[in-house]
Amino acid sequence: MHLLGAGLLFGGGSAYALVVTYITYKYLRHSRIRITRLVLAFISVSSFLLQPTTGLVARIMYDGDNIRKWKPTDQGYSFHVISSISEWITALSFISFVFTLVWELKDYKVHDVKIVRRWSIISVDNYGNNNNDENMLS
Repeated sequence: MHLLGAGLLFGGGSAYALVVTYITYKYLRHSRIRITRLVLAFISVSSFLLQPTTGLVARIMYDGDNIRKWKPTDQGYSFHVISSISEWITALSFISFVFTLVWELKDYKVHDVKIVRRWSIISVDNYGNNNNDENMLS
């Protein structure tokens, strides 16, 4: 389960980083953020690809008693450590990548939230007041 969740999170996150970097690269001319995003996306993808590769080698080489408790004397221990470190690098690079979006998104503001359910609109204004109008869509 951990492998599936990590694969979806880090694989999807790395793909997201690549797509956002590609889309924003052209309009962020001569910007440090564009280079930072490119570097972080590269690190994220590289370390994401390194994780399963070294993890598989570690699992194949493993000769201990309990695969959940690795010891430095076990075969494949160094590959296991590299896999774990690359997982953390992927996580940290993706978190850092998300922080680069703050610069662009800081000027956006959410005003009113409207939830539409069939024949009624439920809206909340900036002051937290509910404005329910049953007849707006009829």
